[in-house]
Amino acid sequence: MPLPVRARPATAAETRRAVASTDEVLMFALPTLLSAFRFSGHHFADLDPLGLRAPLPNSYPALERLVNSVRRGGASSDYDLSGFGLEQRHLSCNVSIDHLSPLFDGEACGLADGVDTVTLREAIDALVAVYCGKVAVEYDHCGTHAERIWIRDQVEKHRTVAFPLEREQKVQMLRLIAEANRTEAFLGKNFPNAKRFGIEGCEAVVPCLGVIFRTAAEGGVEVCEMAMAHRGRLNVLANLLRKPLGALFNEFGTKQSQLEVGDVKYHLGTRAVLDAESVDWMRGSGSGRSGAHPARSEKPLEVFLSANPSHLEFVGPVCVGRARARQDREKFAALGLVGGPTSGDNTAIVAAADDDNQVKPVLAAMLATAEEEEEAAAAAAGAASAVAASAVAAAHAAARSVMAVVVHGDSSVCGQGIVAETLELGVLPHFSTHGVLHLVINNQIGFTTAARSSQHTSPHTTNVAKVAGAPVIHCNADDPEAVARSASLAERFRQRFGR
Repeated sequence: MPLPVRARPATAAETRRAVASTDEVLMFALPTLLSAFRFSGHHFADLDPLGLRAPLPNSYPALERLVNSVRRGGASSDYDLSGFGLEQRHLSCNVSIDHLSPLFDGEACGLADGVDTVTLREAIDALVAVYCGKVAVEYDHCGTHAERIWIRDQVEKHRTVAFPLEREQKVQMLRLIAEANRTEAFLGKNFPNAKRFGIEGCEAVVPCLGVIFRTAAEGGVEVCEMAMAHRGRLNVLANLLRKPLGALFNEFGTKQSQLEVGDVKYHLGTRAVLDAESVDWMRGSGSGRSGAHPARSEKPLEVFLSANPSHLEFVGPVCVGRARARQDREKFAALGLVGGPTSGDNTAIVAAADDDNQVKPVLAAMLATAEEEEEAAAAAAGAASAVAASAVAAAHAAARSVMAVVVHGDSSVCGQGIVAETLELGVLPHFSTHGVLHLVINNQIGFTTAARSSQHTSPHTTNVAKVAGAPVIHCNADDPEAVARSASLAERFRQRFGR
C-alpha cells in the first residue's frame, strides 16, 4: 500500500519568489490592459439601446471577452484575462494607484483617505465603468498631447461622464423630454400625413442642446450660430428656441399659392434670445464635480438657427462661415475697426502706435488665428505698448463670444463629402473659428435604410471627425443624464482648446 503523500509547505523564500513573479507578470500586463480600455473600449460600450448594430468582428477579441465576462459575472466571478497573459489569481493582487494614474487620483473615485492600493478586479471594474458604459470617448487620435491628457483626466480622474446629477437638474431634464414627447405626439395625431422628421427615440437632444447653451454662456459666449438637419428640427424650434406654437402649427395647414415664395416648415430658421435663467437651468444648487465654470452667466445668449436647404449638410459651412464673419466683426469692433480692416483709419487700432513698425504687429495680432494669438500678442506688446497688447487680448476675447453648433444626421454626416471638407477647412489656421461643436443624431434609420444595411467600415458614423483630430464622445440616448454630462464635456473642450 503506497504511503500517503503530504505536501510540503512552501518556505518563506519560495513564497517571496512567487509573489515577485506574480507582481512581475502583472506589472508587464498592466500597461497593455490600460491602453486596451483607453483606446479600444469604445468598441464595446453600451451605446445601442435597440441592439440593432453588431460590433465589427475581431476588433479586439481579448478585450471583448474580458468586458463580456465582467458584465456577465458578479463580484466574485471569474474574468476572462487570457488575452492579456493574466490568470484568475491576479484578480486579488493589489496594485498601487500610482500605476493606474489618474484612474484613482481624484475624489470622484470614492477611495478612502490613505488608501493607496486597489485590487486588479477593482481596477478592471472601474475601467469598464468609465470606458464601456453608456458613454464612450475616443481621444487617442487628438492632435496634441495636452488635449489627450485633458480628456483622460476628465474621464478617469474627475469621472465627468459618470457623476450623478442633482435633483433639480433631473427635474428640468425630465420637463424638457416630456415636452419633446408631447410635441411629437400632438403633431403625429393632428397631422398624421405630414412629413415632419420626428425626434422619437432621441428626445435627449433637446436637453443636450440646453446644456451646450448653458456651458457656452458660462464661458462667455453671447452669440451662437446654429445649423441643423431636418431630424428633430421642429421640436428644437418649439421647445428650446421657443418658436410660437401657433406659428409652427399654422405652417402645417397653410397652402401657398403659385405666386408665393416660401419653404417647407422643417427648412425654416429662426432667431431666439435665451435669458440667463433659460441657459442656466442645468447648474443646480451645488458646484458638483463636472468641472464647469463656476460663474453664472448674466448675459442673454442669442441663437441664430440658419435656414436649411434640402441637401442636408450644405448648411454646415454656411453656419461656420456666419460664425467666422461675426467673430471677425467682433474682433474689428474691439480694435476700433467696426467696418473691417479696409475701412476707417488703421492707426485707430491702438493710440500708442506712432509709426508703421508699431502698427504692423498689432494688425498681425488682429488677424491672427487661435494658434497664433499668444505670439501675436507678445509681438504687439514688445513693438507697440501694453495698451496694444491689452487691445489684442480684448479683440480675441470678443471673437470668442461667438460660437457655432452644427447638428447632423447619422447617415449624412458620413455620407456627404461636404462634412469632411468643412472639418478639414476648420483645421487650417486662417479658417479657424475657435472650435465648432458637432452633434450627431443617430436614430439608426438612414432616412429609409436599416441599421444593419448601412454598416460602415467602423461601428460609429463619426469616424470622419478624426480627419480634424477632434475627440468623439458617444452616448446612449436612453440615458439623458449621460448625454447631458457629455455635452458639457464637449463644450468645455471647445472653449479650452479652440477646436
